[in-house]
Amino acid sequence: MTGHDKSSAILLRITEGDLYGNRDLGSLSGIAESISGLIKNTSSAILYAVVPLTALIMLYNLVIMMTSSDQRKVDSSRAWLVRAAIVLVVIIALPYIISFVRDIGRALSR
Repeated sequence: MTGHDKSSAILLRITEGDLYGNRDLGSLSGIAESISGLIKNTSSAILYAVVPLTALIMLYNLVIMMTSSDQRKVDSSRAWLVRAAIVLVVIIALPYIISFVRDIGRALSR
């Protein structure tokens, strides 16, 4: 069986399954679980790598803001502090956002 014949057989199996209400996708059934696991691992890796770096950036900008006598440097440090805080909040909320979107996808697929 050539590659084209295999893809046609898979497409036929998917089409027949959808036609009769059967959601069995054959060899494609593990893709959703693999993608879900990959996203979960990536988000946890980002959480453990970026959060400490963001905290260090925030600490550095806070020290510069408190010790500097130049107003432009204080304003620049304040702006970077706000940016780092926003990034930190988004990164911490990322697993919850992914879970929320996954739950919506599951609800819509039923």
